[in-house]
Amino acid sequence: EGDVVYAAINNTITEQPRLARSVDQGATWETLDTPGPGGDEFRNRLHVDQSDQAVVYTSCHPAFPRLYRSIDHGDTWQRVDQGETISMNIEPVGYHSTLRPSYSNPALVRAVWGALLWASEDYCASWSYPNPMTQFLRTFKFLDSNPYLLYMGRTNSGTPPPPFHNAHVIFITEDQGLTLHAKAGANAHENDGAGDSIPWNCGGAAADGVLIVSRL
Repeated sequence: EGDVVYAAINNTITEQPRLARSVDQGATWETLDTPGPGGDEFRNRLHVDQSDQAVVYTSCHPAFPRLYRSIDHGDTWQRVDQGETISMNIEPVGYHSTLRPSYSNPALVRAVWGALLWASEDYCASWSYPNPMTQFLRTFKFLDSNPYLLYMGRTNSGTPPPPFHNAHVIFITEDQGLTLHAKAGANAHENDGAGDSIPWNCGGAAADGVLIVSRL
């Protein structure tokens, strides 16, 4: 909601990746300075806080993982990966649900990075991963009324190493990923911690669209 629209633009043969902003619902656009020490390191990753359109998250090339946040519509950027010790990213491109602040409490942020579910409750000043996940999950969403009840999607189609699996499954967790209950997906069965799953296969399409949750 609001008049501000952001765009993360991929690189071309002659231009570097860049960010653009419109303050009139897309009628006109201006290019923003990208964060990081060099333009080559920035990539088209972007997340806008649902509760405040002035707050924007972005990050860099996988070889140079850095998480940045702007609180002034992209005019200035601050690095928010815990004193530069975690080096996390919004990763990979196309999986827009890898980072998510709470709508009603934007100080509370969840992020999937490095096969871990990171949590911050102080506007990204500090991060923790209370439990290592038993699955390689790329996308998640949660109800705003209960940010500790997470719906997580396994969308990998390759052949990952054990104990990871090769099937598209939706999981539910209430303990930061330590216990994952498979509820829907291809081959969502006892091996994934569920016997009551609905047979369903997302087919790998629309990775971010696998999960749609209301704010309630």
